[in-house]
Amino acid sequence: MRANKAKKYLLAVDDEEDLKFLFEHFFSDQVCSGELNLEFCATAKECLDKLKVISGEIVVLSDICMPDVSGIDLLKTISEKYPSVKVFLVSAYDEDKYLEDMKKYGAQGYISKPLEFDSLKDTVLRILDITH
Repeated sequence: MRANKAKKYLLAVDDEEDLKFLFEHFFSDQVCSGELNLEFCATAKECLDKLKVISGEIVVLSDICMPDVSGIDLLKTISEKYPSVKVFLVSAYDEDKYLEDMKKYGAQGYISKPLEFDSLKDTVLRILDITH
């Protein structure tokens, strides 16, 4: 695995791999223009492996409930090892249950499923200072 030279990244972490198509569709203009590097990770481990080889402005959008490591545990690891990475957590479940840990480990926000991709796209592009 070698580092990609793009400066701005979105790492989407979700065990529902069919979401990959939706991310690719909604961010296609920014990816094609070279403004954004989009990576889809099916596991937290895959996300952490990618974080080892990239640098720049990075946003991680992670599902909370995943089979290998929870999104909360991923957030904790990222906040300790990669403090400049901005993490948003996603879940179809009640946010209140996770709120304390999200604040404790510095999550940028919480997004409810089903995802509203237009709003999600606006948020990611604003944080990475990409115009659309």
